[in-house]
This record gives sequence, structure tokens and C-alpha cells, in this order.
Amino acid sequence: MGLAGITANAICVMIMFIVAGVGVDDCIVVENFFANSIEQGRPVGERLGPALQRGGLSVFMTSASSILAFASGVLADMPGVVSKEETEHPKKEKEK
Repeated sequence: MGLAGITANAICVMIMFIVAGVGVDDCIVVENFFANSIEQGRPVGERLGPALQRGGLSVFMTSASSILAFASGVLADMPGVVSKEETEHPKKEKEK
């Protein structure tokens, strides 16, 4: 049994790296817009707001699409996605 009753399988390990990659991508997008505000000569206190305002939509869209993609996996009935304990539960219920 794994953490919180969820066993680790290959999909769980891959998801960690995909989520980390999306997070790094979002940081790069915000940093790019922040660098553009520095090049425009904005004062120090006025750089982050416009950077988040301009890059916020792309950060939101990448995060929302990742959430939707992984949420659709909840409905999947593939043995490679379902953890071992989840596949054993129907058998236990039939035996009782």
C-alpha cells in the first residue's frame, strides 16, 4: 500500500515530471515578460504586475489544460492507470 492508499506505478512517476515541467514552463513565461518590463525601463515596484498581467493568461491556460487532461484520466479504465488496490477491490466485494 502506498501513500494515502495509492500505489505508485509508471503513470504516477511520469505525472510528477510532467507537472514539474509545466510548472517550469510557467515560470519561464512569467520571467520572460518580467525581463521585457525591465527592458522597457519600468521602475522596480512596477515590473511584476504587468508581467503577470500579460503572461497570466498563458500560465492559466497551460495549467487548466493539464488539470483537464489529468482529470480525464480519472474516467479511464486502463489497467496501466489504475493502481493495484483499486483493481483488487471488485474481487473482494464478490467474495463477500
